Amino acid sequence: MRVLGWAPSRKNPKLCARCCERLPAGGAEIDIAVFFADVRNYTGFAEKLSPTQLADTMHRFYQVAIQTVVSHDGLVDKLLGDAVMALFVPGVAGPSYRLKSVRATAHLMREMNVKGINSTLPVGIGVHAGPAFVGNLGSDHIVDLTAIGDTVNVASRLQGAAAPGEILITEELSALATHDFGDLEPRTVTLKGKQQPMIVRVLKVPPASIQ
Repeated sequence: MRVLGWAPSRKNPKLCARCCERLPAGGAEIDIAVFFADVRNYTGFAEKLSPTQLADTMHRFYQVAIQTVVSHDGLVDKLLGDAVMALFVPGVAGPSYRLKSVRATAHLMREMNVKGINSTLPVGIGVHAGPAFVGNLGSDHIVDLTAIGDTVNVASRLQGAAAPGEILITEELSALATHDFGDLEPRTVTLKGKQQPMIVRVLKVPPASIQ
């Protein structure tokens, strides 16, 4: 079947590549959840290591992040050098895709804490849900399955506003987060490019809080 092009997708090995990145260019506007997990002070950290040492260290972060996304039925959209972008779409993650996105961020942070990665590579995470255009985008010769739109932009900006060890969750997801994690601290943040401040919830995950 691999010879015919039926192989595991690099976005999530539970899926077929033909059903993801090998589809024709185009897509559709759907509701999704998306998170960005980013290493804090990456530039300063990278300055102290050789490229090979940096790659070895980042590999630990990537490995935990990718395993977490896959186990929660998400799609690994991109590895961005010092960050991971993940998508949770209803057609893959099922009707609880929003809840799975929140649980995935908490699980990722716990695993980072348990494995001692956060002490070396402190991570901040932003997660948001809403409409986005999802599909294969690019040129006539190179396309990639991804998502674009304000929902993605907000998740990215939230990640930038999160302190090390924090997960910032928008109000669209707060009820789901509260159901699993109890009342969360509210915070008002002003995101780059946004005219109005936004109220978010802060999720801080101690090492043993998620089973």
